Amino acid sequence: MEKINSTILKTALEAIPKLTADNYTLWKNLVDNMLDIQNLREALTSENGTLTDTQDVQLRTIITSKIDKNT
Repeated sequence: MEKINSTILKTALEAIPKLTADNYTLWKNLVDNMLDIQNLREALTSENGTLTDTQDVQLRTIITSKIDKNT
C-alpha cells in the first residue's frame, strides 16, 4: 500500500505545473489534490492546525519548486 501511495503522490507532484500568471486555477486545484493525498489540508486550514517540522519543510520545498521564478 505504501508503494501505491508513493506512486500516487509522485504522479500528483509531476502533474503540478509551475505557477504562472496564466494558470492559477489549475495550479491551485492540483496543489489542493496534493494536500489531500498527503493529509495536510486540515493542518493548513483549521484554526488550530499545525504541521510537523518535516511536513513544513517538505511542503515549502514542493510549493517553491512549483512557482515560476519569472512570474
